[in-house]
Amino acid sequence: MLAADKGALCLTMSALDKLPNEEFAQMMPGLLVMFAKEGWLVLLWGIMLLPIGFAIQAVGLLRSNVIPRWQSALLLIGVLFIATPDGVEIVNLIASILLAVVFVPYGIRIIANKS
Repeated sequence: MLAADKGALCLTMSALDKLPNEEFAQMMPGLLVMFAKEGWLVLLWGIMLLPIGFAIQAVGLLRSNVIPRWQSALLLIGVLFIATPDGVEIVNLIASILLAVVFVPYGIRIIANKS
């Protein structure tokens, strides 16, 4: 989720590169309000709770042995790494890979059990 959010933010901002300076300057007041998370955008701070919830889930999975311990451990490491702030994209990439290593086999197992 955070990786998609960061990717979308980068892609969105790159679209503004094509604007002439005059048009970009006219947009600046609106952009500043969005970046300051004014109004209902303040709810976006709640996304910080997502890694905390996943970390709690990972600890629960470690204790319950519902999935293999190595998967639970990688889930915990991955969600802690994904909480890294912007600017350290290699850490976010490693976290995304760790989460894929955890979730892909788990998803395949769920699909296989349903058929």
